[in-house]
Amino acid sequence: EKIEPYFNVMVSMPCFIEVIKKESNKYRGLYEVAKLYGIEEDAIMAFGDSMNDYELVKDAKYGVAMGNSVEEVKKVAKFVTDTNDNHGVKKALENYGVI
Repeated sequence: EKIEPYFNVMVSMPCFIEVIKKESNKYRGLYEVAKLYGIEEDAIMAFGDSMNDYELVKDAKYGVAMGNSVEEVKKVAKFVTDTNDNHGVKKALENYGVI
């Protein structure tokens, strides 16, 4: 509770917690890398399955939740694909005409 004003704390697996500064998240990191490489924000596709991927999937133009994602991530996804064990990434890329 003492660190919550400054950090987001997430349980990503039963034995893992993740601590990240409030103003940071995976999408912001991906966006900064995309800018460095001249990739337009409208071209960003991101995949996620856990609460640590929530902003990543929510904010990406093509935010994809894996079929085995937590429900919160599925709700903010633009597309829900199959599970990671059943070629979900490939199926999402096919859905968007990338492959």
